[in-house]
This record gives sequence, structure tokens and C-alpha cells, in this order.
Amino acid sequence: MKKIIILVTLLLFTFNYSRAQEDNPPPVQQNHGKAFKSVLMGVKASPNIGWLNPDSKKYESEGVIFGFSWGFMCEFAFTKNYSFVTGFNVIASNGKLNYPHMKIVSENSLIDTLTGKMSREYKLRYLEIPLTLKMRTRDFGKFSFYGQIGLGAGFNIRAKSSDEFSYDIKNRTPVPLTALASESENIKDQVTFFRLGLLIGAGAEFSLGGTTRLMAGFNYNNGLFDILTKKNTVNNSIEEDAKSSFVDFTLGILF
Repeated sequence: MKKIIILVTLLLFTFNYSRAQEDNPPPVQQNHGKAFKSVLMGVKASPNIGWLNPDSKKYESEGVIFGFSWGFMCEFAFTKNYSFVTGFNVIASNGKLNYPHMKIVSENSLIDTLTGKMSREYKLRYLEIPLTLKMRTRDFGKFSFYGQIGLGAGFNIRAKSSDEFSYDIKNRTPVPLTALASESENIKDQVTFFRLGLLIGAGAEFSLGGTTRLMAGFNYNNGLFDILTKKNTVNNSIEEDAKSSFVDFTLGILF
């Protein structure tokens, strides 16, 4: 519900901003005789698929997990074809790892230490500030195409996990289970606060008249550094190390 309220607020803001721009237009620059608006603002929504790339011994990725992001865009045009783009994105970036794990469990006042495999789904949320260069082609009728590259500085605002711990029950009568599962574990102390990503994207824009444009494109957000902070519970000499990345499909509108 909070996401919907925030998104509606941003849409109303950008709509009012565009109306104000029509009543009091900003300075218009010229590029080879063609006028263009020097500042564009907009909102976007982006479903994504994310994964974790482990770099620790005996840690394995378990494929991709779906996520979602939304955000606010602000473009500062140098010329009609080149812009600096920033704003903010609220990103749900997920992934799943499988690794050796040791767990202490209790049953009927009995305590046992179990060694097995942990399958953990990481549910991470970041507030990201993108800093990118956008290169736009000339117009082909109402269409134009663009490429984008830069960096994204992300700040972790939530980290949870869904865990499934499996082990061999041979000679382990105190706890007659083969798997232990838990949902929504808070793991914020197990991930780094800061994440830096390399942003690469491409897409198309469609003019709705004036400077209003619909946009659609694909983006690759490649995590550059390790986001995990703990050591393995079975072997303390193994530092947990994994980078988070995702690909998204973005739909947005610029005013």
C-alpha cells in the first residue's frame, strides 16, 4: 500500500510539474537549429530477474529470482542527443545460494548441532542513486533510440531471507527431521550497507507530443563488489563472498 501511495504521489508531482512547465517553460536550448528541453523528469517501473554470483568455496548459485523496482528520473541535457541522468530507484534485488551450514537445534530440551546444506533465498532492497550518461539517436518519426551507461550507488534498506536447512538424520535420533525451514529471517547484519553497480541499458522512446515521451528498455545492473559480510559456520576460514546482479525491463514516462 505504501508503494502505491508513493508512486501515485510521484505521478501527481510529475504531472503538476509538466503543467507548470507548459505555463512557465524553462529556457529552450538550440542544437543545429532544433530546440530541445534542457530538463526532463519522469517515473518508471521495472520488473527484474536477479541472481547472486558466489566467489566462495562450496557456495553455489541456485538460479534467478524475480524482483521489482520503481523510481524517479531526471535528465539534464547537454545537447539534443546527450544527457546526464540521475534520480532514485527503489530496487528489490533477489538471489539464491546453496552452501554448507551448521545449525544448533533443540527438541524436547535436547540440543543438537547439525551439519548440512543451507538453501537461502536473499530478499534485498536498495535505495539506488544512478549516475549515467544517456545517448539518444535522432528522431525516426515519433521514435528515437537510446543507449545508457554509468554507475548506481545503492544503500541497503532491507535484507531478509527464506531458509531451508537440510541434513542427514542417520544416527541423529534427538531431532527426527530431514529439513528445517524458516521464512522472513532478518539478515541485515549479514549484508553490506553499500552496493555499487555498473549500469548498462538500451531502449526506445515514443513521442506523445511536445517533450512528453514514453520509454521502454532493457537494463543490466552488474554488482561490482561482494555484498556478504559473514564467515561460513562449518569452516571459519571461508569468507562469504557473492555479488548481486539483475536484468530489468523498464517502462516509464518523461515530461
